[in-house]
Amino acid sequence: MTELLTAEELRARIRAFDPTEKKVLGGLIVLMIRNHHRIKDTEWIFESLARLSVPALGLDQEGEVDEDLDTVQEFVQRSSRQLLNVAFPLFVAVAGDMRQKMADGESYALDDACARALDYFE
Repeated sequence: MTELLTAEELRARIRAFDPTEKKVLGGLIVLMIRNHHRIKDTEWIFESLARLSVPALGLDQEGEVDEDLDTVQEFVQRSSRQLLNVAFPLFVAVAGDMRQKMADGESYALDDACARALDYFE
């Protein structure tokens, strides 16, 4: 789907995102880790992007629905490729990090994986 990136390349791409994109990416990677069995489900991925976009864009649940829908659609169309080109390599990187923890005799929980993923945002 996309190329594997080094940790520094991932961090550089994340730094290049605007605050809204970072919020959506952070939420998406947490959802991907917690629902790892669904990451090949394209429909689920795009629904997640849309749902995460609503609060990240500062849209109000009581706002104008048609206008908000247009805003979300525009954001997802504009940003999805760049977000997914980081989300999937980040998911793989975190899986590798967790695999290394296990090889070192440590255990981990999904929360540890989520925290490790968010470490890349620093």
